Amino acid sequence: MTEMDRFSSESDQPGPPSPDAPEPSRERMKTLAALADGSLRSNDARAEIEADPQAAMLLAQQRRAVELVREASADVSAPDSLRERLAELDPELASPPEAAPRWRRPSPRWPVPRGRGLLAGMATVAAVVVVVIALTLSGGTSGSPTVAQAAALATRPATLPAPAHTHPGTELIDFSEAGVAFPYWADHFKWKAVGARTDSLGNRHAATVFYVDRGGRRLAYAIVSGPALKPPAGARKVVRSGVTLWVSTSGATTIVTWERDGHSCVIASSDVPAHTLERLASWRADGSIPY
Repeated sequence: MTEMDRFSSESDQPGPPSPDAPEPSRERMKTLAALADGSLRSNDARAEIEADPQAAMLLAQQRRAVELVREASADVSAPDSLRERLAELDPELASPPEAAPRWRRPSPRWPVPRGRGLLAGMATVAAVVVVVIALTLSGGTSGSPTVAQAAALATRPATLPAPAHTHPGTELIDFSEAGVAFPYWADHFKWKAVGARTDSLGNRHAATVFYVDRGGRRLAYAIVSGPALKPPAGARKVVRSGVTLWVSTSGATTIVTWERDGHSCVIASSDVPAHTLERLASWRADGSIPY
């Protein structure tokens, strides 16, 4: 749509009501909301609303608001850390990713905004979500990080050279965090360490090693200092070779987290299937890799 088409389309919409126009009743606003999101398909109710210029204007506004939210929900995939933050505000917002609907009409227990306050109310909700997303992407609060934040390190570039395999007789490389060394996968799995980095996550430290296989697929393996992190909301529990793994997704990224020596390990990749990540995470090399 060109800018001229957009202007023409918007200019055809009903104009704002007179400042002296009375506010619609609560029942009228419920009817408007139901017509706007399609849950009410009554021709009589629609005709009654369209016969009232003020109600017709409000209906057009609500329909546009519903359209904008649906467009946004189709393009946005909330990370696990965002769901965890939202769950603190309202547990009903924390449904697992695979069960979360792309669009759900507000629950009847929520108050329906009246009149022109509808768009202002939606703007307030949007502002809260933007703040939560900003906190998530900036590393959250000064406290403990989340698994999703640790996994986000996979998108950052390596700042250190590839660690060497300098532990003869073991399957470990010369790089560690909190006394936990990273595995050497080049011989057994043909995954070669190609770089590393260190970061601060809240009040913790994290070290990350990047591995690449012969096909060019890439994954990041992070170890976070301090006590183990809480598994992401909705994560799937998998027990493999005696190791308890938690598998989740954030957008196109698959995340596997587990514990080694009381610390959280996180593997993340956008082009490696979950079963491969699970196999790598649970490999102990006949005890050569301490858990």
